[in-house]
Amino acid sequence: MLTVGKANLYGLSIALITFAVVGDIVLNHWAKTSNRVSHFIVGLLLCNVAVTIWAFSLKKGTLLEAAIIYDVGTNVLLILASRYLFHEMVPLKAYIGAVIATLGVAYMQWHMP
Repeated sequence: MLTVGKANLYGLSIALITFAVVGDIVLNHWAKTSNRVSHFIVGLLLCNVAVTIWAFSLKKGTLLEAAIIYDVGTNVLLILASRYLFHEMVPLKAYIGAVIATLGVAYMQWHMP
């Protein structure tokens, strides 16, 4: 059953992952193509917002829950961003690992008290 605390953790996790991934994408864009200071600053600001959300997410769940949701969520989205936004070669093993990790998180969340 989804409790209010878990729902809050998931909501914060979605916000955290979004800010972290967008910040990483902006910083990658800055590093690889633009070199504009504004991209660097925006990327850092987005990543700092993500860290702030991370701190508040720790109040809603355990460190283990928050860390695993964050790690898997950001990795899956960054794999997709690498492939489709930056046209980088992503090995099949990365996709397989992302699927296994996502299934692992789903299993853990289903069975955690």
